[in-house]
Amino acid sequence: MRLPRKGLSNAVVDVYSALKPVLAVMDGIVGMEGEGATNGTPVGSKVVISGADCVSVDAVASEVVGFLHRDIMTTRFAHERGLGVGMLDEIDVVGEKIEDVRMEFKKSKYFAYKFPDFLRKYLFGFAEKVLRVEISEDVCKKCGICIKSCPSSAITLEPQAFIDQKKCIKCYCCMNYARTELWN
Repeated sequence: MRLPRKGLSNAVVDVYSALKPVLAVMDGIVGMEGEGATNGTPVGSKVVISGADCVSVDAVASEVVGFLHRDIMTTRFAHERGLGVGMLDEIDVVGEKIEDVRMEFKKSKYFAYKFPDFLRKYLFGFAEKVLRVEISEDVCKKCGICIKSCPSSAITLEPQAFIDQKKCIKCYCCMNYARTELWN
């Protein structure tokens, strides 16, 4: 599991500030609860959220699935930088009320994301060295979905399926997109 970090969250907000979209549409028809992209459980949320302010869309979506909007670092940091409205009491929600569509998604069993940074670094610094994303030779069909979805170009399939662990950023896009393809 890759734990959220202020550095990564700030980097995401940096990209957003440079490439700020004019419309966000969040497809929440099916959401993933629990352990995220790798071991999460699909949930039929049946919600679509859209808006001209992407930060507001994220804040509302967080609340819809049972997280406090102010606990989502990217939303909070973007709001603090003036890139959008990330405080729920400042957002004009049109259409369904949040309380009418709110769901309590199962949270990750890993509570470590709540630890202070210094403690998290100490406890989990070693884990990043040993955690590996790997391809199961028994399951791999060499369809290439994982390669297309990998933002760090860490995957090759020839002569055999292989993930370069030095390039892998443990975003689990490879697993998430492969599962999405299998569901369709």
